[in-house]
Amino acid sequence: MRDAAGRLVARLTWDHVPPGASVLRSAVPALALSAFVFLALSWLVSATLRRATRALAASEQAARHAARHDPATGLANRGWFLAEFGRIAALPGDGKGARAVALIDCDYFKSINDTLGHAAGDAVLVAVAERLRGLGGRIELAARLGGDEFTAITAP
Repeated sequence: MRDAAGRLVARLTWDHVPPGASVLRSAVPALALSAFVFLALSWLVSATLRRATRALAASEQAARHAARHDPATGLANRGWFLAEFGRIAALPGDGKGARAVALIDCDYFKSINDTLGHAAGDAVLVAVAERLRGLGGRIELAARLGGDEFTAITAP
């Protein structure tokens, strides 16, 4: 401030503090805690969703396997064999060779079940399945059709 002669008689100073700065400074700890809680909850939800997704994928894969495979032998079941047979039969010939379909029936299987029991019969079914699997790349698809009946499609 100046007097009538223009001499400086007082100086007025003012430090500008934006409105709300003190409120914001006091709210920083609460904001930081809120951000931490939000991030922690986000991480927990993400981890839970990942775990649930993995479990669902494994469950779906197990259900698909159970729907397509014979529980006693692990080979393809009749339904899956028929679906795959249709797909394979529709493939165009590539000149690499022909395929063959083998129908396999285990002779005297009923007498094995009747005399030695169902555990022995199951062991025979598993042994046939293992022999079919042992053919490796020579068999494109092997299946148990039911009972003591098996089938296999050879590779070209």
